[in-house]
Amino acid sequence: EEAIVISRQQDALGASRVYRGWECYQASSIGRVYHYLQPDPRLLEVLRSTADYTMTLQRADGTFGGHHMARFGRPVTPWAGGAYDSGQAGELWCVAWWLLKDEKYLNASRRLLHAYKDYRVEFNYNFAAFALYHLVTHYRLTRDPLALEHALHYAKHCVAIDLLPLGFHAGH
Repeated sequence: EEAIVISRQQDALGASRVYRGWECYQASSIGRVYHYLQPDPRLLEVLRSTADYTMTLQRADGTFGGHHMARFGRPVTPWAGGAYDSGQAGELWCVAWWLLKDEKYLNASRRLLHAYKDYRVEFNYNFAAFALYHLVTHYRLTRDPLALEHALHYAKHCVAIDLLPLGFHAGH
């Protein structure tokens, strides 16, 4: 219920809406709750609303300009916010396409998928894991070999290096 209220409050803000941290992951999770646990159509509206809003923050190069950009007045540059921002938006667009069956979400995910070719190294291992959420979800839903290729690259060269016991990275 709380997520539905927050979503409606965000929608009411219109053009003055500001991206909230973790908004993409919350909406992706709500989509999965709808599918697996509670088929309440209001949950799909939260998913649709958030996916539509985040698409307005997709840059021309396919990447996502979420909270790393807007809150701090940083100019729009390719990959500002890294895989952290873009990965969670890509996963949201995949979940929205899966449940809402609207090609615009798949197209947004594909634009981001193609942008990964210009962002081969994420120096923050944790941030690279966020890209994997998108890439794996895109691959599972579409079987696009490019998603698998990028996911394997991120896993091998960015996420799985320097792991500590129990799978932790230094500093986390």
